Amino acid sequence: MNWVLAGLGFFAVAILLVVLVLLVVSNADFDTGPAKVVPTTGPCEPFCTRTPPPPAP
Repeated sequence: MNWVLAGLGFFAVAILLVVLVLLVVSNADFDTGPAKVVPTTGPCEPFCTRTPPPPAP
C-alpha cells in the first residue's frame, strides 16, 4: 500500500510541475522584435498598396 501512495504522490508532484511550467511559459514575453519583411524585386502587381510616383516630365 505504501508504494501506491508514493506513486500517487510522485504523479501529483509531476502534474503540478508541468502545470507550473505551462503557466510560466504561457505568460512569458518572448521579445522577438518586429516582423521581418523580405524585400522583393520587380513589379508588385497585383499586390501594390501605394500609388506609383507620377512620371517625370
